[in-house]
Amino acid sequence: MGLVLIIVAVVGVVLIALVAVGRAVGQLEAQDAPVVLRVEEAVEWIGERLPHEVSGRLSYDDVTLIVEWHLQWFAEQGLASEHGEELANAAMSDDRVAPLDEAHDYVVAALVATEVPIDPIDAVVVIDLHSRYLRRIGAYGDDRPPI
Repeated sequence: MGLVLIIVAVVGVVLIALVAVGRAVGQLEAQDAPVVLRVEEAVEWIGERLPHEVSGRLSYDDVTLIVEWHLQWFAEQGLASEHGEELANAAMSDDRVAPLDEAHDYVVAALVATEVPIDPIDAVVVIDLHSRYLRRIGAYGDDRPPI
């Protein structure tokens, strides 16, 4: 009789565990995967796609600087977070728009203010490629990868 109770208890615990794990998996499937941007990977991806005339004028350090200013602009718009932080629901809603022209203006103004010798047109090319990269990794748009 004691053996039967132990077997029933073990089967009950296993069933409860399976239901709990199944519920957790179901909840995770419904969530978007967090997107982590690695600046080094973004800079490499952008560098490989720069037009020849632009890549001849910009170093990887220049591209990194432009990408960092672009990310700073996103942060000031409330559309970025530090690693491990979740964005506020308001920032994640479809009502939030980050016009690319404003990002261009922000980065060009940073170039002028710091007197970095980068052509503004080259900076705009980098920003456009960085925006393509962000969409490609699912940082925004409808192409977010599942978990």
